Amino acid sequence: MLIGLIVVSPIIVVSVILATLSWRANARISANLGDQVMSGASDTVAAQVREYLGDVMSVSDRYARRISAGVLPDPPGEAWERSLLDDLFTSPSVASICYGNIAGDATWLLRSHARLEVGRCEKTSAVEFAISPSSGQTIGKALREYTFDPRQRPWWSVATSSEIPRWTPVYAWFMGDSSETTIGTGYTREFHRADGSLRGVLVVDVTLSALNVFLRQMDIAKKGRVFIVDAEGKLVAASDGSVTDEIGARQKRALPAERNVGWSTGAGTCDGA
Repeated sequence: MLIGLIVVSPIIVVSVILATLSWRANARISANLGDQVMSGASDTVAAQVREYLGDVMSVSDRYARRISAGVLPDPPGEAWERSLLDDLFTSPSVASICYGNIAGDATWLLRSHARLEVGRCEKTSAVEFAISPSSGQTIGKALREYTFDPRQRPWWSVATSSEIPRWTPVYAWFMGDSSETTIGTGYTREFHRADGSLRGVLVVDVTLSALNVFLRQMDIAKKGRVFIVDAEGKLVAASDGSVTDEIGARQKRALPAERNVGWSTGAGTCDGA
């Protein structure tokens, strides 16, 4: 499970040695220096990925404060849309924000099909529109109408089975769509009413394709390779190549254990595998 990014299983970052050591150097010194280079490179990558995912977690925390302050009503409606638009506009790492309540109502905003799309769902009856990023107004006719039940989504079960915010396993946004732009992981949490009963669940998503782009932009990727796998050894992101195969399944990667690294986050500790 990709929950390992933050809480349960170790996240693994692998990179190649950045420099070729001189053949004239003493073998032991060369080995030690190589280990130091790898350790420093891995720590740098870990810190950068942690910061990237930290932006997603910060957006989730922002909604927790708004809901606690009574700023965002329930059931969710158009009052949520300005906040959703502002947060996607100012947080480029975030691909989607969705809130659903215990009655099956929901609202969301996502980056998809090279535009922003807003979803409005009442008692599992959903409709989606393109939305203007400048005005916040919907554009044209409805893009699609369908049944959507937030209570049946993977992120709902992850949130309601935990007392703290968690990362979900990798999952698809749309049924049958396994492209890297529409599968990802989300940071999810539940909210309760004053009497302690469940109010709803929020998820803030990042796509695998966005993680790939982020890794490819790292300085280390210009001289080596970086990739992230989950606890099952399946690729989550890579600085080169594809995460998924020709049928959309995530590929596995054989890892040299001595090059694996873990790190701690605000939500828990991850140890090197």
